[in-house]
Amino acid sequence: MANYRSILLAGSIVLLATPGIAVEPEVKTLSEWQQPATTVQEWRSQIQAQQPESEQELEEEIVITGDQQPSGYRAPNASTATKTDTPIRDIPQSIQVIPQEILRDQGLNATSNSLGNAVQNVSGVNNLGLYQGFENSLKIRGFRVSAFDGNYFRDGIRYFTFGALETADLERVEVLKGPASILFGEAEPGGIINLVSKQPLRNPYYSLEGSAGSYRAVRVGADFSGALNSDKTALYRFNGYYKDAGSFRDFVSSEGAFLSPVVQLAFGKNTTLTLNATYRNERRTADDGFLAIGTGITDLPRSRFLGEPFQEFSVNDFSVGYLLTHQFNEQLTLRNAFRAQWVNPERYFPLRNSFDEATGDLELATYFAAGEYQTITTQTDLIARFSTGSVNHQLLVGVDYGRQRDKPKFAIGDPYRTINIFDPTYDGVEYPKEELYNFFRDDTINKLGIYVQDQVELASNLKLLIGGRYDSYTQNRSTEGFGEPRQEFEQRDSRLSPRFGIVYQPVPAISLYASYTTAFKANSGTNRNGDGSPFKPEIGQQLEAGIKADLARNLTATLAFYDLRKKNVTTDDPTSSDPNDQLQTGEQRSRGIEFDLVGEIVPGWKVIASYAHTNAFVSEDESGFQDKRLDNTPRNAANLWTTYELQRGSLKGLGVGFGMNFVGDRFGDLSNTYEIPSYVRTDAAIFYNQDKWRAAINFRNLFNTKYFTGSDESRLGVYVGEPFTVTGSLSVVF
Repeated sequence: MANYRSILLAGSIVLLATPGIAVEPEVKTLSEWQQPATTVQEWRSQIQAQQPESEQELEEEIVITGDQQPSGYRAPNASTATKTDTPIRDIPQSIQVIPQEILRDQGLNATSNSLGNAVQNVSGVNNLGLYQGFENSLKIRGFRVSAFDGNYFRDGIRYFTFGALETADLERVEVLKGPASILFGEAEPGGIINLVSKQPLRNPYYSLEGSAGSYRAVRVGADFSGALNSDKTALYRFNGYYKDAGSFRDFVSSEGAFLSPVVQLAFGKNTTLTLNATYRNERRTADDGFLAIGTGITDLPRSRFLGEPFQEFSVNDFSVGYLLTHQFNEQLTLRNAFRAQWVNPERYFPLRNSFDEATGDLELATYFAAGEYQTITTQTDLIARFSTGSVNHQLLVGVDYGRQRDKPKFAIGDPYRTINIFDPTYDGVEYPKEELYNFFRDDTINKLGIYVQDQVELASNLKLLIGGRYDSYTQNRSTEGFGEPRQEFEQRDSRLSPRFGIVYQPVPAISLYASYTTAFKANSGTNRNGDGSPFKPEIGQQLEAGIKADLARNLTATLAFYDLRKKNVTTDDPTSSDPNDQLQTGEQRSRGIEFDLVGEIVPGWKVIASYAHTNAFVSEDESGFQDKRLDNTPRNAANLWTTYELQRGSLKGLGVGFGMNFVGDRFGDLSNTYEIPSYVRTDAAIFYNQDKWRAAINFRNLFNTKYFTGSDESRLGVYVGEPFTVTGSLSVVF
């Protein structure tokens, strides 16, 4: 049984290439603060200005590739909110960035749910655990976030997959909270997560790392980069890892490998072509955790597994793509991106059918699912920078197209056996797979979006963000039960999604902002009204206002207030006895306050902290859910992680980390029939950086608190938090 942590040194890439950056900047108060850096080049210029001339002369040439940011906890810029490299203080919406250095310090790359644990640093994001033991399960501002619902992106392109997403090859994770259809099309309204991958470096960089920890967890990884030719017009980067782990849960284990090569070619000074690919092979034990009983959760040893030892999830995921950028001049840039992806999952485990709370008998049914999922996405953006009198503009005009082809097949529903959760036996016999197929789907989905956005600078301290997007969404779906006629469904939806925002900066270090944003998500073409007509798309609308402050040169805070509504939610038809009959009259609403703090307080002392108060509930409904709280959404949640590293003396490089994660009580289902209790988890770390190597020990759940991360939105799956675990890691750069 295993759990582990691994440490990557990607956060030190810029430091290795730029020795002068090691100079410690003077920390200034708000009253002393000068205009903060808005680009990587500005940031470097500010650092250079503080260096002695002799050190500036020794500094090596550095060329920024991709959207790479300076290392550290604070990222000054982000691209997810606008599709342009924009200072976060100029964005009229809450966006938080989790750089690789935070993932490294918290030891998250080695955890079984690295992405979920990473985004839990952000206010308003709830990490529910791994759905059925293998799938990222998250909520942002009370609304579900998943690859199935279009909320995950990789380098700005929609990313569809099965299984837990990895963070090992990422430069950072950007979390944009609230509706984002203006630039990305259909998605749930809570927000989106953009995975920004590491880009090639001009100078040689080679890193090896390994980790081992509790429950026989082991992991080895590599990160190589450099030039392929002498004039450095061809660069490469390669990330890869292999991991194997057990679990504190009986019979549960996982194994996986990941490869991510990138090649970047420069054609003159103005054109670059970046080719990329990823391959992931993963196997995990499917695990639905515990169950609800009465108004609480079953009281069992947290190691108890309520399934069969043979149950398993596996996936092969392969993608290829490119990014072509051409700069006509300083005012006009063309960008074209493409990605093709092939995902082949298999899910083989008995499903939980019903639970007798009086006797503890859990009834299981056979289940096997496999199939092919293929996606093709392309997008083209034209970015123009110009002025109309004294008003500056950065205009983005773009078009994207996506095609998704799904051909899954299922074997589901036959009775399997009954186990007693208080005295389980594990002698179930494996059942056939392909021979039991009884349901088939064949879906083709085409998405076309056209969008326009203008970032307007009316004055140096007054900025507008205005835009709109038109989406056309076509579904051709078919379903066929074994021995039943094939059913065909066709549905076409279209939607205009506007966005408006304003930023006012009374002093350079303070940004006051307000925005209105929208989202839409088409309902499946197989879901129909009682009269056979298709459902309208679900609509999201949000009003948000807030304050962003640069408290010091490397310390930033964001305070956000929002009111988010999701309309056209389908609910059960109260006039029908058929549970499949639904009406589209529902509305869900989330209102809240969020606070985020990230950066460096003094040299060596870094922090990321957050707090969220969320009031998420059903605001309109005709089937008994009126005023119910949205499941898996606590009213209050907070997170703190801080590290301190000695900057001088014989122990220079020695550091410690400490963190606390609080999640308030929340309901496990929309009917609010049972409650998942609140918890506080405490984490810690000790590390030592010396020259080109780093050693660390991470402690997770230091006081061995028993807690539950979330549920599958029903009474039949409640996910158990991990106990006290220790992971040691070592990484070397050469």
